[in-house]
Amino acid sequence: MPGIRFSHRRGHCTFHTILREFNITSTILERITQIMDEADTVQKVFLEPIAPGLDFICDGIRSTSPDDITALERGSLIFEALYAQLSISENK
Repeated sequence: MPGIRFSHRRGHCTFHTILREFNITSTILERITQIMDEADTVQKVFLEPIAPGLDFICDGIRSTSPDDITALERGSLIFEALYAQLSISENK
């Protein structure tokens, strides 16, 4: 959205922008950023097999939620689970 502080920049999703703005470094969050970039922006090549599924699930959350607050609550569970699973995978 034009004129807002946090938005897509240079072909990357808003989450990518937030991590850069606040200088947040984490291998797990970088992986989530890559997944979200591929799910949320137009891609010619998918490197993250999770991305299309995440996009599909997020579309479903938006279409079944009566309002933005509910969608955020439901979506947060998905992203918490994604973070947890990537953390487990990284520590193996």
